[in-house]
Amino acid sequence: MAYDQFVIRFPDGLRDRIKQAARANNRSMNQEIVARLSHSLDSGAEALPLGNDSGPGASIAPDNLQELLEEAAERAARKVLLMQLRANDEQ
Repeated sequence: MAYDQFVIRFPDGLRDRIKQAARANNRSMNQEIVARLSHSLDSGAEALPLGNDSGPGASIAPDNLQELLEEAAERAARKVLLMQLRANDEQ
């Protein structure tokens, strides 16, 4: 399987949070990021709107974006944890 490499810049503190989550899930940081992104995309969750249009995303200020991203990451982490618990119960 071929892998694409992608460089990303994290806001202050996000790298540490990902590192802690990865450690808690016994994964590398890369595995944690891939798992969370895959889960988010596979779940059909709507993307956070960004842009300068008049739609719902128009009211998201940059200072609120960090908070929204953190909340979304926490929701995703809870969903992953529930999936892991359910998988363990099935075994």
